Amino acid sequence: LERIIRREEGYTLIDYEPFLDVLLEYQEYSEREKPTLEQTEQLLKKAKDLDMTDMTDLSAVALFDDMVSILEGRIGTLAWEEGLLLYGEGNYEAALPMVKTAYQYMPNDPEVLYHLARIYHNLNELEQAKTCYEALIADHQESDRCQEAETYLGYVLEALKETSNTETGTN
Repeated sequence: LERIIRREEGYTLIDYEPFLDVLLEYQEYSEREKPTLEQTEQLLKKAKDLDMTDMTDLSAVALFDDMVSILEGRIGTLAWEEGLLLYGEGNYEAALPMVKTAYQYMPNDPEVLYHLARIYHNLNELEQAKTCYEALIADHQESDRCQEAETYLGYVLEALKETSNTETGTN
């Protein structure tokens, strides 16, 4: 399906077919009982690869924006669920990329940030844990996790101090 639109320099031909293909795939995706994280990420990539710069149909642009927003939220949720399951099993190495993905899409969720800090802490990646704990304390004072983050931050700072003393040879 193609449509001609007027532009200052003349006429431009817009090909709506890629947009409609992604829209149809999104509809099929939405009808699945339980789409996977991988399926969701693939569809989001296809949607984001579309060139919408010449799209003048505002309802199509709004539909596209809604679709991308829904897919991003779904990726955050799916990654969070999987990461939390792995975290609960003590599989921190496998949980890390899932919770990092969840945090990418859910940066304002204190639970996600808290668990990201805990994973880094358990993996002995102390600088990253410190950064996450500090962000949680600074940005989420209302969270139930804030006090725990303060306690764990103290442990991390102590461990970093000990590491620094060991490296410099001081006790």
